Amino acid sequence: MGVEAILSALLLTLENAGSADAVLAFDRMWRLQISDGKDRGAWAWFSLDLNPWEMPESKFFGATMAALAVGPAPDGYRGRPEVHNHVAALTAYLQREQESQSLHNRLMLLWASTGLPDALPAAVRRVIVEEVWRRQRPDGGWTMESLGPWKQQAAAPVSTSSNSYATGLAAFVLQQAGATRSDTRLIRALDWLALHQDSKQGSWAASSMNKRFEAGSMQIQFMNDAATAFASPALLGSE
Repeated sequence: MGVEAILSALLLTLENAGSADAVLAFDRMWRLQISDGKDRGAWAWFSLDLNPWEMPESKFFGATMAALAVGPAPDGYRGRPEVHNHVAALTAYLQREQESQSLHNRLMLLWASTGLPDALPAAVRRVIVEEVWRRQRPDGGWTMESLGPWKQQAAAPVSTSSNSYATGLAAFVLQQAGATRSDTRLIRALDWLALHQDSKQGSWAASSMNKRFEAGSMQIQFMNDAATAFASPALLGSE
């Protein structure tokens, strides 16, 4: 329910942040927010032993999605006392837990902070940006391992090369955080993405981090869709 509530609020906010439907979705999301304990400010999230989105620490990933939904909400809505308290609990959770998270999850927090600045102090934002750039490979891309640490999955295909999902996510978020198209590091990342696009399908391929799946299977397509979802706007840019 936490996953569904956050994704519904995010979708409806992107469609029309001030709509009655968006407000109802937010109301439902806030009702499901954890109100006490270590995870105060977060939501229950899938924990199915699957990288990169369904691990125990993926509760943090879900909270960044909630922050992405809250960022575009109208000031009049976010200024309501009851909403302000929920947002404060969310930002406190994100700041409290971010240091223990994978770089993948902190990249998501960096993205969320572009619309909700209170989620991430400026000094920490710079640290994350610098770490992402340090982990860029000479070919311009990023590996999934570079966005870890991850739980090792015995059945996962071995991959040590640059990855379309990792590179698309990094290039997209770095632009949202202020990287310019004249930055030579970003140019190399975008060149890598352009080179690795499937010329017939128009998509990008990214293998599972958990198991080997047959070509054309739903599981394979799922990762391809995720890679394409970030690679496309990364190439389009934020300027």
